[in-house]
Amino acid sequence: MTAASCGQGNRRCVTRCGTSKTITSNSSSIAGRGSLFLGALGHCYGVSGRRELAEELLAEVEGLQSKRYVSPYNVMLVRLGLGDTEAALQWLERALDDRSSGLWLTPVEPRFDGIRRDVRFREFVGRYGLEA
Repeated sequence: MTAASCGQGNRRCVTRCGTSKTITSNSSSIAGRGSLFLGALGHCYGVSGRRELAEELLAEVEGLQSKRYVSPYNVMLVRLGLGDTEAALQWLERALDDRSSGLWLTPVEPRFDGIRRDVRFREFVGRYGLEA
């Protein structure tokens, strides 16, 4: 589920993101505007072409960093959804250094498909014993 694959009319991806947006939006309204939900929702907005909304959520997540702990993984998700590979890889490395909890899914997480072949991605996850 990358911006590239969704941007080319991947109906399944957009449908899954539509469902994810609904679930994440509902969860966010119940649990508050935590960075976990905002990161996931920002990713969905990014891959489904709603770039402006994704960028708004990215700004919100980044703004939360001055107030409380925000996992680098959540910032990375939005960057990944926006197709910003360079920034996504930088945030991925920070998330790996931080030992962010969501990273154990890296070997099977479809959101990483667009960068999985990048040498830096393989180097980062290999360094931490995660198979790509």
